Amino acid sequence: MNRCVSSMNSVTLRTNTASHSHFEFLGQTDCTVQTLDLAHEIVRTANRNNLGLVIDSFHFYAGGSTIDMIEALDPRLLAVFHINDAEDRPREELNDSHRLLPGLGNSSSTRNDRSVRSDWL
Repeated sequence: MNRCVSSMNSVTLRTNTASHSHFEFLGQTDCTVQTLDLAHEIVRTANRNNLGLVIDSFHFYAGGSTIDMIEALDPRLLAVFHINDAEDRPREELNDSHRLLPGLGNSSSTRNDRSVRSDWL
């Protein structure tokens, strides 16, 4: 992780803004980092000021992450909160082709948007 983020530091963006990297966990069973708590630990351990977390409600649901994991998250590390829904299937069957717009699928996958803390806004 540190090598990847370091390589981003050497990239000069045309806008001259600081470069930032976002780490997203993927909830499918064939992925190495499936939960928010493990992604949070990786980003905290990397300890880079230009590295943040992406929470994707589809992967959050598919990987079995919990609201407690969101509540334990350091809000300074949250970079993106991506909200979408999932087809009503067993979690272990879900893949990206089962994504839906919020409200069109299994509402369990979008319930975590209610736990966005006021200190994140």
